[in-house]
Amino acid sequence: QCEALTALQEYVEDVTNPDSKNFIREEDRVATFDMDGTFVGELYPSYFEYNLLEYRALDDAGYEAPKDVMETAQEIRDFVRTGKPLPDHFDMKHAYAAAKAYSGMTLAEFDAYVKAYAQQPANGFTGMTYGESFFKPMLQVFEYLRDKGFTYYVVSGSDRFICRALVARIGIEPNRVIGMDVKLRSTSQGTEEGVNHTYGREEDLVRTDELIIKNLKTNKVLQISQEIGKVPVLSFGNSGGDAAMHNYALSNPKYRSAAFMLIADDDQRDHANREKALALGDQWRQAGYHVISMHDDFRTIYGDGVAKTDFTFPVDTRALTEWQAGRTVSQEAVDAFGGIDKCFAAEPIPDGVWARMQGKTFKENPYIGRDDLRHIRALHWDYDNQMHVGEMIVNKEIADRVVTIFRQLFDAKYPIQRMLLPDVYDADDETQMRDNNSSSFCYRAIAGTTKLSKHARGL
Repeated sequence: QCEALTALQEYVEDVTNPDSKNFIREEDRVATFDMDGTFVGELYPSYFEYNLLEYRALDDAGYEAPKDVMETAQEIRDFVRTGKPLPDHFDMKHAYAAAKAYSGMTLAEFDAYVKAYAQQPANGFTGMTYGESFFKPMLQVFEYLRDKGFTYYVVSGSDRFICRALVARIGIEPNRVIGMDVKLRSTSQGTEEGVNHTYGREEDLVRTDELIIKNLKTNKVLQISQEIGKVPVLSFGNSGGDAAMHNYALSNPKYRSAAFMLIADDDQRDHANREKALALGDQWRQAGYHVISMHDDFRTIYGDGVAKTDFTFPVDTRALTEWQAGRTVSQEAVDAFGGIDKCFAAEPIPDGVWARMQGKTFKENPYIGRDDLRHIRALHWDYDNQMHVGEMIVNKEIADRVVTIFRQLFDAKYPIQRMLLPDVYDADDETQMRDNNSSSFCYRAIAGTTKLSKHARGL
């Protein structure tokens, strides 16, 4: 029998024995569980909420992602498909992007959106959807603790409403879920503060893009204190983001407590890095946590009929067919689109692009109009040797030469960080320069003068 299970059973039998000096009253038997990687899979190939944002921004044809949301989703895609490391503090970058990506959805719409995505087959496995990817042995832990009079809470870094949607199928009530939070508003509230608005019977609640809290590390402790009001006596997690929650439980001033870390050390049945997981196991033992080994302690992970397979990624040509500037593209996508030559062209400005320019880079004037300008489509390399979709508006008199130059730069692998229309930056020159963006047309005067810049003619 595994050490972790023995330790858990010994602990529970001790604290639920009325004759024990360590007896805990039933109302104080509080257990907290992280979600991703603790009782739900996170290696397909990344967190569920990361996969969901990637889909939302890059694949959902009904949603047009803002620049920062698209860039964040693209970083996730590059990470899972090419292994490119995520930027530092990406958890917060993702949180802000996710808040914006689902803003305006009612809670019912968001719940349905999450559950619909959860019905997709889990990448890297056969016989399982994302919504079914629970660790079966950890579900047995839930049942065991419930039978022993424990109340357990999900305390996750993922969005609270994503967690609620996923755990509903295993019977965890919404009021037992704590997670990342965004501010909500009622549908008729407008810009009024909640204290000045009376909710009506025909109203609904909608998500906003205002992040309240990313529920990681010490924030988990703060949320537990505020929402549960008791110090847990049991804590389960799988990463450094859960250590604060564990330490909070182990510092319980009234009762004996225990903390458990699950390590993903099974590279045969899951997409694990065994060497890294074993090193983490040593670290957690030194910290005073019990270690649950997926490799040694789990007879099954996801249940019968589920098997690990290679990851598969469809060739993504949407960035090219819809010409989504800023997106990373693969050589396979370029080939499927029709080849490199098709990716370099000068064309009349499409209606959608022209609409985006109004009141930003283009303002009504007597000097230059739509027919005097051309939309440039080009690919370019960034400083990490990633291929990107780019676009630019230039004067029609130089358009063909500009296309030729960009093709030569591409063939030479000359790096260009970004090639987006200035409209993405609300035509603010300082902002786009700070972002190292390359552009041409913008109807404006030379800074500090009334004289038109050459940019105003697309030159």
